[in-house]
Amino acid sequence: AVSNQVGVPGMYPVDERLQKLFAVDMLERLGIAEHFTEEIAVALRHVYSSWTSLQQEPPLDHKREGQSNHIARQLYEDALAFRLLRMHGYGVSPGKVCWFLHDEATKLHIERNYGYYLSAMLNVHRATHLAFSGEDELEEAESFSRKLLQKGALLPRNSEDGVVIFMDFQRQVEVELEIPWLARMEHLEHRRHVEDASIHALWVAKASLYKFSCFDDSDVLRLAAENFTVRQLTYRDELEEMKRWSKDLGLSSIGFGREKTSYIYFSAAVSSHLPLISEVRKVITKCAVLVTVADDFYDTEGELDELHNLTEAVKRWEGKDLSGHSRVIFNALHCLVEDLVLKYTNRHGHDLTEMLRNSWRETFGSWLKEAKWSRTRHAPTVDEYMKVGMISIAIQAMILPACYLQSSWLPKNRQTEPHYEELTTHLMVLARLLNDLQSYEKENKEGKLNMVMLLKDGGSALDIDDSAASVNRLVDVRKKEFLELALMDGGTIGDIPREWKTIHLLCLKAFQMFFNGENAFDSPTALLRSIGMAIYDPLKLDWPSNLSGDLEKKVVEEENVDVTDWFIRKGTDCYQGRSSASRLRVPVTWLDQLMAQL
Repeated sequence: AVSNQVGVPGMYPVDERLQKLFAVDMLERLGIAEHFTEEIAVALRHVYSSWTSLQQEPPLDHKREGQSNHIARQLYEDALAFRLLRMHGYGVSPGKVCWFLHDEATKLHIERNYGYYLSAMLNVHRATHLAFSGEDELEEAESFSRKLLQKGALLPRNSEDGVVIFMDFQRQVEVELEIPWLARMEHLEHRRHVEDASIHALWVAKASLYKFSCFDDSDVLRLAAENFTVRQLTYRDELEEMKRWSKDLGLSSIGFGREKTSYIYFSAAVSSHLPLISEVRKVITKCAVLVTVADDFYDTEGELDELHNLTEAVKRWEGKDLSGHSRVIFNALHCLVEDLVLKYTNRHGHDLTEMLRNSWRETFGSWLKEAKWSRTRHAPTVDEYMKVGMISIAIQAMILPACYLQSSWLPKNRQTEPHYEELTTHLMVLARLLNDLQSYEKENKEGKLNMVMLLKDGGSALDIDDSAASVNRLVDVRKKEFLELALMDGGTIGDIPREWKTIHLLCLKAFQMFFNGENAFDSPTALLRSIGMAIYDPLKLDWPSNLSGDLEKKVVEEENVDVTDWFIRKGTDCYQGRSSASRLRVPVTWLDQLMAQL
């Protein structure tokens, strides 16, 4: 982010650990890490072993020549290592990132010379997104780095003290400060990094450009561009399939409520950079579409006797006496569950009929309970509301079928009453609170219950702003607890599989995106531009002329196989996390360099 007075950065060698970290980070930012899973795992094991064995260095003499660059490089590397290792399940201490906060001389030096440390502070700020409960150091680091990044964003491109701020770096800072990490859709982040080739140099400090030569090779960016384009084609086909499914079952033309097939599929497909098989995306979409239609029926359309009859039909799992909208909803539910049972039996050999039915029975029961509260103007206690509200948000109905499909692991007591793991319970609570924070004004007008309004009207003497702030604080606490459950590998026999954790994290990111400062889910237009960029709009490559070219004509050296054709022939398998670099037919000229770093 920073260069010397003449604007031409010096070139400095990069240590092996930082090379590995930068390689892994760029593979993930470009959206092609799924093809290098084995190599990334080996690289991070090496980084973890060397990084955690190092003793903290003593305070530095900031007056010595070159020490500022050394501090900036150390901060950059420590923050990058912490974030990547924690994201991949390693147990790492915040103290390895926040050491500068305990050295007053270093901290003051950074504050006074913040322009030279913006790149390091950007990585520190990114690391703080992964704070767990009780990690107060990371909260302090978040506040400190945010303050310096905000000041840096106001600097002119060429300041009087010789600091040069590059436009691509300014764009990165703007995104970092404006959009919370959990609200960012990874597929769109990949697009941004693929389109702007200038952001892949490693800027660390004043007069220091650490250049990772492997990512100068045009083949890397071309591979990322083709990978993104094929993802778009896959997503486009799947979205059309989901629209046909919704139409065939009568859900999209039911005549009331919200038709959100595109919104829902978009959130399932693009919220995570981690690969999910095609069938998992479709299962999440189908369950969420049915939840949206049925929830609207209970909220606004159905009479109480209709809702009671539908709920009883779901309990009996027999809908022959239903008619109208109730019959459409039950038939769609029955078809969906039967299809899921067949898929799971064929894949894993278990019959989940009663487990799935019980989950939906509980969900429909919660909707009926809320409908009775709303129509009778009954005000439950906060505890009563949350006990029902965490079920009625229907997280368990939307994502657990996908979890069952993705992994053969099952929770205990699965054939009795619905049993939810702690990770799922946290997600259910978070989804309800995020929804309530952005919907309370609308729901209050409609006579619906909401956590924010309950706190305000429950005798706690809070006004509406204080009530919302109280819910926000609870969300912040729950998020940190959730992240620890979702990211850390427990190491016990009964630990939830990584595939389950991935799907839970994807779902939280989707809810954070839908309810990030507004209720985008209920808006007919809020996400149209993002959907277009993710699924329909071709890449607009802002590449130097030496990187430009017809992607369709770019062929790999080994066996003259076109990368795009290879991906298409691979189909959805290339997004299942099963491919590795050794299976990709990619140019040996840069692959050998990359593997040497990893």
